[in-house]
Amino acid sequence: MANNFFDLVRDGFFNPFSGPNKRYNYDLLQLINSKMSLDNLQVVKEDIVDWIVDYVDNCPINMYSDDTNEEEKDARTFAYGQVRYFVKCGWLIEDFEGIKITYQLDENGIKILSAMEKAVKDDTKALEFSGYVYNIYNNLYNYNYDHAVDIIEQVYNASKELNSMLRGLNVNIKKFLTKLISENEAMPREILQTIFFDYQKKVVLKAFKNFREKDNPSKYKLYIENRIDELLTEEKLNLMISNYIKVKYDNSSTIENEDEAREFFVTRLNYISEQFEEIEEYISMLDGKNTKYISTAQSRLNFLLNEETDIEGRIIDCLKEIGNVDDDFFEESYLDMYVGSNIDEYSLYKPVSRKTKVKPEPIIDEFEDDQEEIKRLAENLFKDNEFSVYKINEFVLSQLGSNNQIHAKDIKLKEFNDLLKVFLVKLYSANANVEYSVKYLDDVYKTLGYKMKDFIIERKV
Repeated sequence: MANNFFDLVRDGFFNPFSGPNKRYNYDLLQLINSKMSLDNLQVVKEDIVDWIVDYVDNCPINMYSDDTNEEEKDARTFAYGQVRYFVKCGWLIEDFEGIKITYQLDENGIKILSAMEKAVKDDTKALEFSGYVYNIYNNLYNYNYDHAVDIIEQVYNASKELNSMLRGLNVNIKKFLTKLISENEAMPREILQTIFFDYQKKVVLKAFKNFREKDNPSKYKLYIENRIDELLTEEKLNLMISNYIKVKYDNSSTIENEDEAREFFVTRLNYISEQFEEIEEYISMLDGKNTKYISTAQSRLNFLLNEETDIEGRIIDCLKEIGNVDDDFFEESYLDMYVGSNIDEYSLYKPVSRKTKVKPEPIIDEFEDDQEEIKRLAENLFKDNEFSVYKINEFVLSQLGSNNQIHAKDIKLKEFNDLLKVFLVKLYSANANVEYSVKYLDDVYKTLGYKMKDFIIERKV
């Protein structure tokens, strides 16, 4: 079994994409991959050579051998050399049928080429967010415990795909912004084309508009989180575990199988819940980046337009012409400009105000502190505070009653202040004055709309 991708391929597998010929090597491998269909899985060398020669005839390139780095003048010689090179790197696999040699693409190579082709298509098409959130909501709403494994897998995959799409949107905005800032030669027409066509189509319309209107997560967030909390209850979880054992292990139930099933459902459902808990914040961050891009583009455009029209030069020309006109122009024109000596070299003069001297306060004579009084006040300072160490200790003892221990999740909370007290129970457990100790657990529970990790409170002996 391979533990690393490079256990599956030959050394030098990626060499075709690391040299100066990487662009046409990619084209040639994609060409060979498209020609080798299900009806044409294995082909002879002459077929591949003909495909490469046809490519060179229609797309002239500088033919340099990847093995020798020497220029080839003959297209067919170049094609034979590329076939040998692809075999050497492990992209083409030779198969011997008697004395006949046929070729096929390596299965890992097919997967890599498909991923590369998809990346190119995704970069040129608009991101489409419609359907992901509703798909998650719909699957959880129409939940069928007899198909628990299938449904959770579908919902989990949709959630991960949505995550990838949002990350891709973040990268797209950054690409547009970086390109706008770095391309110093961009003209106003090019910037307008980017803002009102490319960016609008790829980011604003398909991503922000559709996602915020059709599949706004806030429409479904509360239901999805409540539904997940319900599914994670012990009763519902046991039903799903039974389906997992049935599907994965043919009803062969063991402790290991049940633990694996429990982890399967808990991990995936918590992933989805956490994603919807944070998705609004992430979208707000993307919206901020979008605003930054538009503002930068507008500033750049204004700068270029002002630079082209030479605003500063026009102002200087106007001032020069004003100096050449007579006084009648100011008195008879509609510009409301008049000759006068209202402004002179002293008009902006402002006297310096005197600073007021600070009067020193008399020094208070020193007096002796009553150390006993200070100690007594320090001890009683926080005793009346309901969140003090003493009050929290009393709260714990009242919750324990006659018991020696209690789980945090079993404490009945009525208001937010009670939640703060439970939080302070953990914080004050290290204080030597309290009469209890705390053991931390990994279990998570939900109370008053907040998620907390459970812990055990024990009375000190």
